Amino acid sequence: PLRADFLFLYFYSNTVQEENLTVEPELILKENPAGRKSQFFLPDGTVVWLNSESSLAYEVDSERKVRIVNLHGEAFFDVAEDKSRPFSVKTGAITTTALGTSFLISSYKDEPLVIALLTGKVEVDIALNNAERIKLTKGEGLEIDLTQEIVNSLTFDPETILAWTRKTIIFDNVSMFEIKRVLENWYGVEIDFVNRPASNLLMSGKFKDQSLENVLEGLSHSARFKYELEKDKVTLEFN
Repeated sequence: PLRADFLFLYFYSNTVQEENLTVEPELILKENPAGRKSQFFLPDGTVVWLNSESSLAYEVDSERKVRIVNLHGEAFFDVAEDKSRPFSVKTGAITTTALGTSFLISSYKDEPLVIALLTGKVEVDIALNNAERIKLTKGEGLEIDLTQEIVNSLTFDPETILAWTRKTIIFDNVSMFEIKRVLENWYGVEIDFVNRPASNLLMSGKFKDQSLENVLEGLSHSARFKYELEKDKVTLEFN
């Protein structure tokens, strides 16, 4: 007959083997270079629109569900409701948490972090020197200067803030330097100014699914510049 100590060692050996077979969560990374945007579903049913020069990273557990994501850049989330598992977006020191809602986050380098809530409610945890938690309801937003650690309320136009998800560029009284950044991001080009535009030059316009040349042509009359396109290089010469 088998001895008791042998049975114990056999059982313990199998237990150790099973523990060593634990599978680490799968890490998924979605990335868009300049000039590219994408729409996709997360395993929990949440819909994500990811803007240019942006990335989203998340882990998928054994049940193929995900409720925590890390964002660099800009994305719009239409969150699948699951009251037992809140959905969190981490952008550095800022964590935005929701149940079932839709919101936009923009966290580009050297720009204020923007949170705009389209539907539902979210909680924003700000882990800066003055840590705080802010609750937002539909139509409310935040603009956070991470360098100065200043948090301001934000009013926004849903059509304007979501225009990029609908292949539309909207400029609302913005400088040529802001236009330069948007067009470089949108079309994946590099724009150079031959001479600096006037500091008080502010532009408005709406362009739906237009080529870069059409956008520049439309802006050039009001901004009074000549443009030259050569592959992924653009030169603007102001009068």
